Amino acid sequence: MTRVQETLAMRWNECEDIHRQGGRAWYPQTAEWVRTLAAQCNLWRAQVAGIASVLSPSVEWSVTQLETEWLCRVWAAGGNLGKVTLTTYRPQHRKAHRLLQSGVRRMKDVLEMVGTERALKTRAFCQVLFDPGAGVVVVDRWMVRAAGLPGDKANKGQYREVEAAIRNLAEASGELPSAVQATIWLYVKEVGEGRTTRGQQDLPF
Repeated sequence: MTRVQETLAMRWNECEDIHRQGGRAWYPQTAEWVRTLAAQCNLWRAQVAGIASVLSPSVEWSVTQLETEWLCRVWAAGGNLGKVTLTTYRPQHRKAHRLLQSGVRRMKDVLEMVGTERALKTRAFCQVLFDPGAGVVVVDRWMVRAAGLPGDKANKGQYREVEAAIRNLAEASGELPSAVQATIWLYVKEVGEGRTTRGQQDLPF
């Protein structure tokens, strides 16, 4: 086993039932939110998943949800998208606007608008928001830390190594890769922020 594999296996074994339950539920619950918002705003699910993913970098997940809902509802009402205040980087604002204006419905087309192959985390997040069983793995700054890697962002090689390690853990445990990733993510955030996730529904991404 590589050091990354050993570290993530150790983190997985440290997770308690509360983290595993939360990890199994996180993406299915969020995918249902995507489905509901799309229906309410007369949008395609892939569009909403794309919008949420491009608005997520360096933003608390609860804020991303609020801003995604606000942007979609303003669009549905025929309002001015430029009046909606968004937290993430400005290029991401433009991507979210284009996703709304394009009317794209196929995930392949949405991913092209979300970002290039370099945007590994954002593209993976988009796919798993659309389908928690897609088999992709989201590697954000907390997963980089969970794997014992330096810094807050994985390069392509590191990303693929973490991704493969999570898939191996998923196969060995009979869980979805998204559930294993979310479980470890919840655990390392709890440890890293010195707080407990117990009883909390609003968990930042």
